[in-house]
Amino acid sequence: MPGTGEIVNKQLKRAAFLEHFANREPCLIGMEACGGAQRWARRLMEMGHQVKLMPAKFVKAFNIGNKNDPADARAIWMATQMPSKPVAVKTEAQQAVLALHRLRQQKIKFRTMQMNSLRPDGQFKLLHLWAAKFPQAGPVDYASDSSVTASLVAASRRR
Repeated sequence: MPGTGEIVNKQLKRAAFLEHFANREPCLIGMEACGGAQRWARRLMEMGHQVKLMPAKFVKAFNIGNKNDPADARAIWMATQMPSKPVAVKTEAQQAVLALHRLRQQKIKFRTMQMNSLRPDGQFKLLHLWAAKFPQAGPVDYASDSSVTASLVAASRRR
């Protein structure tokens, strides 16, 4: 609590979390930053509390001993007392945009993996050999299509 310096050492269930803080005077609440903490921080700030979100790497430095809930809570409390640059509380729209960016990065990574598997020294070579052995299997004869082979060889050399 701001005026008293009271530290509350009480385990809360998720359902009672907001109710607990709704019945208290505004205070400083320290939390380890994550997607769920963003939502809780927005709700607590609506109630008038001051919320300090800290990066997990910063909090980890204060964790002494085994990783368990009381040790994590102690580390978060210690980290809250230290001067640091807190993580900004994001709006729902900002979180949605960040989720889209992560999704796009995953798609790019997956596409790159697929293209790398088609390089001449990879799956494409097997496809090339298979098409030469069974030309009646498909409409495109990869064995005689030198433009496909040349473009893949050129792409692999650019890497």
